[in-house]
Amino acid sequence: MHIPFQEQFITLFQDREFGFKADDKLITMIISSLQFESFEEVRGKSASCIPLYTTSKKIYFILSGVIDVYYLHSQYPILHYKEGSYFGEISYLYEIRNKYQYIPRKKGEYSLFSLK
Repeated sequence: MHIPFQEQFITLFQDREFGFKADDKLITMIISSLQFESFEEVRGKSASCIPLYTTSKKIYFILSGVIDVYYLHSQYPILHYKEGSYFGEISYLYEIRNKYQYIPRKKGEYSLFSLK
């Protein structure tokens, strides 16, 4: 399954309501700056992509799979991010300490890329 990156993350590159579209040079720069991300397990559970109480140093993009979002130490997810979603931008851009855990739903069944 090959989906062009721009189509996968259209909400990042285009505002359909007002008709704005990102510059192709910016899109190319973002795509060429992406890095593949993988997360290890801690006591049988995947580690959070952004550790609690830290400021994110990256914006994460979900190419495939699902990321469950938990508030602080909750045992139940409050949100699910699916393919085409991105997260970490608010903590990264505004230097806000993270109060959420972003944990891949199934180990090995996700692809994340990050932008530093």
